[in-house]
Amino acid sequence: MMIFLKNLVEFLLMLVYKKLLPKSSTSGNDSILFINTGQIGDLTVSSIILENQAILSIYQKAAFIVKQEYLELFEDYSGTIDLLSYNYKKYKFSLLYKYKFLKKLRVNGYNKCINLTAARGILNDEMTILSGAEELYCLNSNFRYLGQFWGKILNKKYSKIVTAEIYNEYEKHYKLLNILSGNNYNDIKFKNELIFPKVADPNLPFIPTSKNIISIAPFASNPIRNWPLTNFERLIGFLNKDYLIILITSAEQETELKKIQTKYKNVFLASGVKLNHIASILSSSIVYIGLDSGVTHIAAKMNINSVAIIGGGNFGRFFPFAKFTSCIYLYSKMECFGCDWICKFDKPYCHYNVSVDEVINAVKKFLPDNGI
Repeated sequence: MMIFLKNLVEFLLMLVYKKLLPKSSTSGNDSILFINTGQIGDLTVSSIILENQAILSIYQKAAFIVKQEYLELFEDYSGTIDLLSYNYKKYKFSLLYKYKFLKKLRVNGYNKCINLTAARGILNDEMTILSGAEELYCLNSNFRYLGQFWGKILNKKYSKIVTAEIYNEYEKHYKLLNILSGNNYNDIKFKNELIFPKVADPNLPFIPTSKNIISIAPFASNPIRNWPLTNFERLIGFLNKDYLIILITSAEQETELKKIQTKYKNVFLASGVKLNHIASILSSSIVYIGLDSGVTHIAAKMNINSVAIIGGGNFGRFFPFAKFTSCIYLYSKMECFGCDWICKFDKPYCHYNVSVDEVINAVKKFLPDNGI
């Protein structure tokens, strides 16, 4: 009931803004706006839009909106698509900030707007609907945050849900690019030089060159996707004998990892590094180990040798993805796969049951001489 009432308030506010906002200046303006209010993994999926910017050359202008906190992920991008950002907290809680932001979109005058966000909610639907665009599209009809009632109402605001029949988010984006190109573009691919250049950054002091490096991102944004940290500690203890280990983590999570670092001499913490520097760490790694997380998306898109412990909450929606041939996916198959991480057990056994030995054996396939 609380979610319904919250969505009701947001919906009513959206109607008020629609009355107050100025008309959009889209007359004679062939332009396109993309919106993705998701996190690192979601944005890495959508970065295929930026990499294939040539498809959008038919438009007078193209822009891409992301949350301000993730803008630095694309700091190395120097393409033709305008990158716009917004402050999520201000947009959610400040009526004036929201008005000014939406007014700016309408003044810019985009006549086509596409909501790329995997998890649709009132706020990203609202941003799309109030963008002032004449044509509104989305890729998903996922009602987890909207509920059936509001989901059906907001679906009617869109001109079309363009990839409703496709489950995998990467495949959805491929389909979208084909549609935008009039099905005449045969070179849709991951190029990476525009987003995540495969070049080591010499300004990152924690990347020594004297040893082969294995990078590990031991945390996911959603804790239910985390593999037990004790398992990572055992894994690090084994690999650290012959390899230098770099742990990629946020500043908020480094305390737990410092306890592990003190036990081993060849463990470095890459804590709170800029998002666009993650690519440099991965480029220096002989193999990367991670979870169902944003860093794993970056590694996969860069074609870095990877081992990913993914579980089954969103199995097939992001990972596995057939085009990522350099990634080994580990999980324990269960009948409840596809639960959207709403787990009915005391633990998510779909990845808790993946053993340390399984991970070690997978990692060995990418190491010199197929071993340690």
